[in-house]
Amino acid sequence: MIEVKGLDKSFHGNQILNGINLKVDNGRITALIGKNGAGKSTLIGCVCHYFEIDAGSILNADVSVMPDVDNLYRDMTGRQFLKYMTRIKRKGTFDYLSMVKRLGIVEELDNKIKSYSFGMK
Repeated sequence: MIEVKGLDKSFHGNQILNGINLKVDNGRITALIGKNGAGKSTLIGCVCHYFEIDAGSILNADVSVMPDVDNLYRDMTGRQFLKYMTRIKRKGTFDYLSMVKRLGIVEELDNKIKSYSFGMK
């Protein structure tokens, strides 16, 4: 479950999110719809803890997002990307290798992401 209460976020003095409330139950598919600049990506960034919030609270399990921009990290290897993401998520001790082993993609870890199928990405 994700629950957002009274979320405020600004960048360089520009208020992006103001008093946002949202509840998403587990197992639900949820879409954020709005005009460009409405704050959808900022809200997702806050929920994923990429941004520090100015006010309010976010209660959630561990959430990750895979952007649909498939060329964003295309020149990184899988290993480089996972190390990068563990730093962003502040999971320095996170053992991504155990996850990669469970998924059966250890042999692909040192290949560039641009060679991966969409499902592997």
